[in-house]
Amino acid sequence: MSTLIASLALVQQQKPAAQPSPFSLKMILANLPHDPASVIALILCVAAVGLVVWAGHRKPKDEAPQK
Repeated sequence: MSTLIASLALVQQQKPAAQPSPFSLKMILANLPHDPASVIALILCVAAVGLVVWAGHRKPKDEAPQK
């Protein structure tokens, strides 16, 4: 019974749907660090992820056609 009451109390304390989500893209980009070392690290991370995605989508070259 106490679990039911506690869960009802938690549901009532939640934010209304009218407030924006704290996990929106705008909020995430606004909270990124802006110092030069962090910007360079972020660029390197994005480049590494992009390289992995690009390499994973490349089609292998067919060296010898099969007869």
